[in-house]
Amino acid sequence: MRISLKHIPLDVQQRYNMAEYVHNDHVYVEINKSIYGLPQSGRLSQDRLIKHLEKYDYIQCPNTPALFRHRTKNFAFTLVVDDFGIKYTDEADLDEFLNVLRKQYEITEDRSDVQKYVGITISHDRVKNTITLSMPGYVTKALKRFGLLNAKGANSPSVYITPEYGKLVQYEEIDDTSPVKPEAKTCIQEIVGVFLFYARAVDPTMLTAVNKLASKQANPTESVVAASERLMQYASRFPDATIQLRPSNMQLMCHSDASYLSEQNSRSRAGGILFLGDPELTQGLNGSIDCISVIISTVVASAAEAEYAALFIVGREAISASATLIDLGYQQAATLIICDNQCAVGIANRTVKQKQSKAIAMRYHWLRDRVDMDELRVEWRPGSENLADYFTKTHPVHHHLSQRKTFVHDANPFACLSTNS
Repeated sequence: MRISLKHIPLDVQQRYNMAEYVHNDHVYVEINKSIYGLPQSGRLSQDRLIKHLEKYDYIQCPNTPALFRHRTKNFAFTLVVDDFGIKYTDEADLDEFLNVLRKQYEITEDRSDVQKYVGITISHDRVKNTITLSMPGYVTKALKRFGLLNAKGANSPSVYITPEYGKLVQYEEIDDTSPVKPEAKTCIQEIVGVFLFYARAVDPTMLTAVNKLASKQANPTESVVAASERLMQYASRFPDATIQLRPSNMQLMCHSDASYLSEQNSRSRAGGILFLGDPELTQGLNGSIDCISVIISTVVASAAEAEYAALFIVGREAISASATLIDLGYQQAATLIICDNQCAVGIANRTVKQKQSKAIAMRYHWLRDRVDMDELRVEWRPGSENLADYFTKTHPVHHHLSQRKTFVHDANPFACLSTNS
């Protein structure tokens, strides 16, 4: 690396006698380790680690970056920057792996039943045989940051507007409130970033509200500010959500749904939930491993097309999650996706012939091909059994509260008894 003398303080030059190394007002140095802050450092460090681990039969999985397995042992781990999350069954295998790491690095270890990984606290209850994911103190710290630490609580993350059914003409909702100043825009973007991580990690009940804010953060108005405050009031009411995972046969299951023309500019919203269980048993919902609430990127021409597009979006996530489960050693049958639209299910399974809407064929028939390949299995169930409906729209307070306990657990179960806001 070549460093100009003008970037090196004079006292540093004198201390290390750099004059003899100067050529054309530059000093040339050889780098034999990575430099903190250099963009290439991360890749160099990763390549060095992978090469070191391969010598001891720890290899990176083919479908999931940063997920490693031992060639012969029941041992796997993920790596995020410098944190290892390890799955093992034999303490001797863990000790062997830690010794391999110590050959190159200084490490610390935590084998307790309550650990923290990538910002999520993981608690193992060996009596109830459950794993609980939480982020204690995260919401309180966020509310303090945005000046709403003592905010009045709300029982839903968004204000529900009752639709007017039976009107001959359905008008699009128009936001005519005033634009906000740049500093308010920056604040909304920060709120979206902070609570999106929390929603995806441990509280999916606020995921739709955060996604709606995200879709409007580029040009926010006073109503968007009010919506962000409502979200934080909801977080204040339920600051300690947790996701609880129980034992299962580790088969991936999904629910998919869509709300037609429910977003600005004639867009529709797709919702989905992925969890592990047994497709042949009605044992209730296990803790979610992923939840989806996104605006469909194309303007769809019918409710059936919206549902089919949602199946496509959920199917893509299912294929990725299934590949990771296989990398971890859990073989997967065709992943079951539940949908409550018979037309969309029929198109996916080739039991319905579409005479119109070439847009479906052009954009979303990847889904049908995956069904043909026995990687996905799409089935119809009534809407009352479809859990993904929760992630497609804003719901009334009473419905939101009744459904919240389906997706998360609360440290204070009495926090949701009030239904007046």
